[in-house]
Amino acid sequence: MVGAVMNEGVRGMQVAQRGLDQAAQDIARAPAESARQAQSLEAPAKAEIAPERRQDLVQPLVELERQEQIFTASAKVVSTANQTLGTVLDILA
Repeated sequence: MVGAVMNEGVRGMQVAQRGLDQAAQDIARAPAESARQAQSLEAPAKAEIAPERRQDLVQPLVELERQEQIFTASAKVVSTANQTLGTVLDILA
């Protein structure tokens, strides 16, 4: 039982890690795409992100925060399962 809970916690951490990676890639792409669009329009490249691209950043930033919370919750599940397993072993010893 404790092993199954620990496995689910680890699985949750793995899924969240993939989500974090994807959100980070989406965030990293947004300024680069904005700069390419500015250059293709023969406008001087700016360090700022175009207003329409800022909107494109909102969803990946929200997703990044969401995945971080999922990862943290899953890590707490693993930690609690580990403590429970330790308690059971102490009782049996």
